[in-house]
Amino acid sequence: MAGLSNAHRSAATRRALLDTAHELFATQGYAATTPIAIAQRAKRTQGALYYHFTDKATLFRAVYTEQSSAFVAFIVARIQAAEGDTLWERVVVTMCHAFVERAADPSARRVLYLDGPAILGWGTIQQIGPGRALIRQIFELLMADGVIAPRPLDPLVHLLWAVFFEAGRYIAYTDDPITAQAETRTLLLRLLDGLRPRF
Repeated sequence: MAGLSNAHRSAATRRALLDTAHELFATQGYAATTPIAIAQRAKRTQGALYYHFTDKATLFRAVYTEQSSAFVAFIVARIQAAEGDTLWERVVVTMCHAFVERAADPSARRVLYLDGPAILGWGTIQQIGPGRALIRQIFELLMADGVIAPRPLDPLVHLLWAVFFEAGRYIAYTDDPITAQAETRTLLLRLLDGLRPRF
């Protein structure tokens, strides 16, 4: 990294540690991944790791936060590219398809759904777990457009986040992810369909 400023070197080191930690956490799990293994795989010193992250749990939280953001970005990208005759098809159906696909992705499932709750605790998960802000944005839009019936937004967001998070955990823990994805997608759409106005 000759020729780089201290700030650039520091950022490159942090990036290398985060990328390596994510790879190891996703494949080996939190318990089996040691700080020294992360530092060695990233070709950095343990001192550099502890300069950027207080401990392994702090590093895991940073990885979790990045993966949560990536999960949301994946769904948003699918929604933005979606085609369909109705807002329900373009947003809700696309969201459910994208969600179950991403939840089964090995790069996300172990960090977000297997180790995340155990290491970070439910209070932290509820704050930074994937999708709460996106759910609020989507269902506020759907209500404003009349696609779903008016509902109190705060409890709706809380309940829907819990439904989606537990759906992700179910997919992550199953021995048959293909079947779990199909069944979960169908059930999510049926549940959400119940929010639509009945004339």
